[in-house]
Amino acid sequence: MAKMRMDPSERAQVKAECLRLLVTLEIDREKMAFISGFIGTYLPLNEEEEEQFQQALEHMDLGTKESVMEFVTDWQEKGRKQGLQQGLYEGRQESKREDILRILELRFEDIPPELRKLVSKINDLEVLGTLLTQAVTTQSLEAFKSAVSQHVSKEISEVENGEQSSSGN
Repeated sequence: MAKMRMDPSERAQVKAECLRLLVTLEIDREKMAFISGFIGTYLPLNEEEEEQFQQALEHMDLGTKESVMEFVTDWQEKGRKQGLQQGLYEGRQESKREDILRILELRFEDIPPELRKLVSKINDLEVLGTLLTQAVTTQSLEAFKSAVSQHVSKEISEVENGEQSSSGN
């Protein structure tokens, strides 16, 4: 916003105007969707700005307003779907973690807090599946803790390597 020399109070109006101009261009729908996604990403609105945006839409002619609203609705739908997918994934992660701990409690009764903490750090569903099998077959809590520690170290290393390679670009 600062580089655009735009007053933050104009965000809603700028977003509405960008989208209005976009729908007047004669480009294919796919390019419009791409550009509108860019606008949505770089001009997110808070609640108050969203109300101002809606008011700006009211001043547009009906055809333009409908086209702009299609983009806004598409963003909302995509955001809803992404949120749902993320929520489902996180739910599966949590479920597997709980299953692992439940099995260990049934087999060994007392589970040390540090082991619970280690299991909570695992995010990869495939690794959690492997650990679930190991929870059933492990001979001791120490052997299981060792396996979990290796997976946690590997995940941390992969995250760090991913960050280094993305920052090196």
